[in-house]
Amino acid sequence: MIFLAELLLKIRVHQWEFFGCKDNPDLAWNMFDLLVVSLGLFDLIMESVFRSHQGSMATLFRTVRLLRIMRLVRVFKFLKKLLLLAVGFVEAAQAVAWVTLLMSVVLYMCSIIMVRTCGQLPEGTPH
Repeated sequence: MIFLAELLLKIRVHQWEFFGCKDNPDLAWNMFDLLVVSLGLFDLIMESVFRSHQGSMATLFRTVRLLRIMRLVRVFKFLKKLLLLAVGFVEAAQAVAWVTLLMSVVLYMCSIIMVRTCGQLPEGTPH
């Protein structure tokens, strides 16, 4: 409800410039806000209408609620050093994932080589 109130206040203040002015640098963010709030409002209506049915639609809209987190990226626009830190953190996480994958492949290859060379049973064992 807070996001809906914020959106309504923005529309009240900016009027039609909120939706259609091509010179508006925040047009994409405004449309994103409108989409997130509309989906949240639709989720709230569907939840109140179909209280007894909890199906995949409810799960879908709950995951759409996570899009609200993307609104925080707008704040990062003003905090350049924080944005740089966040981008660095994401890139480091990607690099760690690739290193983990590479090391898993190397470990697998080494284990195959060790089994082939050292993993032979003595001649006298029944197995």
